[in-house]
Amino acid sequence: MFTSFRASRLGPVVGVLAIAGLAQAAPGQHLDLRVRTIDTSEARTDIAGAVRGDRDHGMAGCWRLIQLDGPMTPERRRRLMSAGVRIAQYLPPNAFLIRGEGADCDLLEGIDFIRWTAPYDAAWKVDGALRDEDADEAAVTITLHQGEDAATIFDAFNTIPGAVAFDAQDVGGNQTISAIIPRASLDQLAALNGVQFIEPNAEPTLRNGSGEWINQSNIPSDYAIWDHGLTGAGQIVGVIDGNIDPDHCSFADTEPFGPTNRKILAYNTNVINPDKHGTHVAGIVAGNDLGPDGDNLKGNAYDAKIVYNSTPSLDEASVIGKFQLHHDQGARVHTNSWGWDHTNAYSAASRAVDVFSHDNEDDLVVFAVSNGTTVKIPENAKNCLAVAATLDDSFQDFWCFGGAGPTIDGRRKPEIMAPGCGILSAKWNTACDVQSLSGTSMATPAISAMALLTRQWFMEGYYPSGVPSAGDAMTPSAALLKAMLINSAIDMSGEPGYPSAREGWGRVLLDNALCFTGEALRTVVRDVRNADSGAMTTGQMAEHHAQVTDSGMPLRITMVFNDAPATVGAAFAPVNDLDLEVISPSGVIYKGNDFAGGVSTTGGPFDAINTVEQVHVTTPETGLWTVRVLATAVNMGSQGYALVITGAVLDGDLAPACPADINNDGIIDTADLGQLLMHYGSGAGSPADLNSDGVVDTADLGILLQSFGQPCP
Repeated sequence: MFTSFRASRLGPVVGVLAIAGLAQAAPGQHLDLRVRTIDTSEARTDIAGAVRGDRDHGMAGCWRLIQLDGPMTPERRRRLMSAGVRIAQYLPPNAFLIRGEGADCDLLEGIDFIRWTAPYDAAWKVDGALRDEDADEAAVTITLHQGEDAATIFDAFNTIPGAVAFDAQDVGGNQTISAIIPRASLDQLAALNGVQFIEPNAEPTLRNGSGEWINQSNIPSDYAIWDHGLTGAGQIVGVIDGNIDPDHCSFADTEPFGPTNRKILAYNTNVINPDKHGTHVAGIVAGNDLGPDGDNLKGNAYDAKIVYNSTPSLDEASVIGKFQLHHDQGARVHTNSWGWDHTNAYSAASRAVDVFSHDNEDDLVVFAVSNGTTVKIPENAKNCLAVAATLDDSFQDFWCFGGAGPTIDGRRKPEIMAPGCGILSAKWNTACDVQSLSGTSMATPAISAMALLTRQWFMEGYYPSGVPSAGDAMTPSAALLKAMLINSAIDMSGEPGYPSAREGWGRVLLDNALCFTGEALRTVVRDVRNADSGAMTTGQMAEHHAQVTDSGMPLRITMVFNDAPATVGAAFAPVNDLDLEVISPSGVIYKGNDFAGGVSTTGGPFDAINTVEQVHVTTPETGLWTVRVLATAVNMGSQGYALVITGAVLDGDLAPACPADINNDGIIDTADLGQLLMHYGSGAGSPADLNSDGVVDTADLGILLQSFGQPCP
């Protein structure tokens, strides 16, 4: 069966094909929860009998787990829903939380793809950290199953002496309650059918130049991106941190906070008590004053504006509430140099980042990883961009701060690095002084600023021509921004192995991704949001093409997707699985994240858990490359993606497969050479501009001569 859809405004109709012979992995015989691993090796396939049993025991509304014999598909979901099963959240591998009180057991009898089922046990609901502490009471976040009424839980609190519950908030379809509860009453609360998970609630801690040119070009005093007019103008960054000093010259203005203020559009706290950390961070991302310290007070996106708020508590509602407020105030990039170093579990705060990012696909959330030895929370969220720190000028290829990955379920974090040690920026409680601070906290606002510059590049229409054009203006998704930044990153010579658990995909070098007219480097992108017609379900494939015109320039391809949030209490966070497959003109197959010696190799498996996949080929074959995004398992919703291709490339979906055949007669010959020489020296738009760099020159002549005398494929 063949279906077609339009992937985005950037490309032509993209085929979505059922993947022929899609192999289903042998179904797992376990479920990984944060509390324990559940053995599902003993198959229990009688879902109809289980639902009847629930009704016979007065438990018709109980929550139950089912495990399928493979990924969810649209047809399987239709059959379950037609039988009256209410499907809530996903638990890997291939399992779902359901309620069957309204199910038609006769219809359930015919469903043969459920291999195991069991009621959701109260013993699975309490985070082990709450049992390990000695205090008599605990501050907790209580997450209810989807659709459960918080009023029932509030009634239960009235029967527990010393328990205090606060207002409920909706987070990704689950009601969450912040509460104080006697530790001895945890099991009483967990026994309630509507409760899904109980975990600690805590306050976050803050995580503690020349970075501008390092991040842009890595050439001293070469501000390659600023010099093209990209300084953050028209962009808004959300800063969550300690209080910014609004009287420092990096931010000061005579106008009140708001649309007329030159720098701070919103200051969302009642008390202005300037803080060292917050002032320094804000100066790095968007400060702007050419005072006595010159560029040290020029933020990486110095023309961007700021909306500010203090750090939240680490429950889901508080985290999402502050991000959502900044979104409503115009921010689409959010810089966060804070976290909690007491757990590496996929926590409420981690899930909150994924819920917000999944619901707001244009918002890129950037987090500093812990300055400790390992990645903690909430930088372990799937959809954020996790940042570690390098040393500064002359030593920028050496690690300085940042916990190493992988996450507890094996995903790659951190993902990217930037200078973060010995960084000069605004000093609080001074008129215009600077100070030096070090940590991942300093690298993260720099990366956030690079995201702002990239967003401006798209929104001012630099893509695809390399010059601003109102007709080409587009709003990039967060997945596309993340893909652009990671695609630009380079291996750090001071770090062993690539990609690695400590440097991720390396140090950002933005000029590797943002192409401008006259440059040999070209960029091809695709941007498909989860709600677009091009988003995929299990078993589909999107195919794109890139024409490589010069084997002397490395080919880099990055695919990123914003995954659905994991189920509360899950130990394994991945939900959907997209895979990247790249095929050379001669048929060599590269799979995303299959690396050896720092470059892509062949023969390895697909990556089933990461939301970022890359292929790097140092000396790519010239000709038409095929880039496929495979929807191996889409268990929740439909799944979009972003794709970035850089190198000496043309958009193979738009350009003819044989660009040197200028007169389109099927062969590259003297007639085409004559056409090129006739146009030699002309500018953008010429049919002889074979590499689309805006000028017909020796590079185009080289492309033509390379295939001279050959017929077109």
